Order: sequence, then C-alpha cells, then structure tokens
Amino acid sequence: MTASAEPTAERVEPTPASSDAPAANLQIPAPPAEAEEESREGLEAFTAHWLKLLSYSYEANDLEPLQAVSDPACTFCKDVGTAMAQTYQVGWATGGATTLTDFTTDFTPDADGAYTADITTTQTEIFYFSDEGWLGSSESKPDTPHLVTARYIGVGWQMINYSTPPITEAPTG
Repeated sequence: MTASAEPTAERVEPTPASSDAPAANLQIPAPPAEAEEESREGLEAFTAHWLKLLSYSYEANDLEPLQAVSDPACTFCKDVGTAMAQTYQVGWATGGATTLTDFTTDFTPDADGAYTADITTTQTEIFYFSDEGWLGSSESKPDTPHLVTARYIGVGWQMINYSTPPITEAPTG
C-alpha cells in the first residue's frame, strides 16, 4: 500500500502580538446572531461586536472587517485607519482591547433611520513595539463614555459614528 500523494493542509495557529513580533493569523471575531436583529438587543450586540472588530483591527493590522460594517463616511473609522498606518510604518501594537461595559438607548430612529446609544467602554493599555524594541504605550481608559450611531441595513447593522460626547459643565451654585 502506498501513501496518498495528496498534500495535507497544515493548520496555521494564530499568534497574538507580543514584544517580539506583530500578530499573525488572528481569527476575525464572528458576530453574534443577535447582531442581525433590528432590535435594542441587536444594536447592543452589534456595538459590542464592532468594538471587538476595532480591537482586532489594531492588533492584526487589518481594517477590512471593521470597514465592512462601518459607513464609509464614519470619521472615527477613517481616523483609525490613519493611526494604524502610522503605527505599522514603524512597528506594531499589542493590547488595547476595548469592551462594552454599559449600553443605554431609547431605540427610537431619527429621520434617516439611524439609532443612537450612549455607551461606556473600557480599553486596556496599548503597547507599541518595533524590531528595535519598545516604543511606548498609552494608558488604559476605564469607564469612557461614547456615543454610537448605527443604522440597520436589512441584514445587519452599520456603524455611522463613534464619538466621545461633548463635555458639559456641571452647574455651579
């Protein structure tokens, strides 16, 4: 009996970014089923998933999955691309996972069919490296408020805007 001449596919394991090398072969986060629903729960699930895609994008240097569920006019999304390009010109990043910790919405669409939610996120510290070593880091950002605006587009959601709400001064007196 002879061995099969067919090649066997070798499984490539994902490697997270470290101080020694950028990430390789990371798996793109899969959306939860709830993220396909036009409901309050669907918007929340989509928002949490979008944040996972944001974290994935930074570590994997792969914006395509994030862009696929973001409006082309999303200013924050464009800014992320610029920041990533600058980072990966000189090295890579690790850390920076952003998670949803609070979600509030009245789930009432505006005239354009977009929904807005007030959210709170936590982001872990980001570390920057190059082949020569450590370049620097950013502080973690616990309990950071954001506004998200998203639109349901038939089979899922699309992020229109992700921003920090304006700071309002507390009344004095």
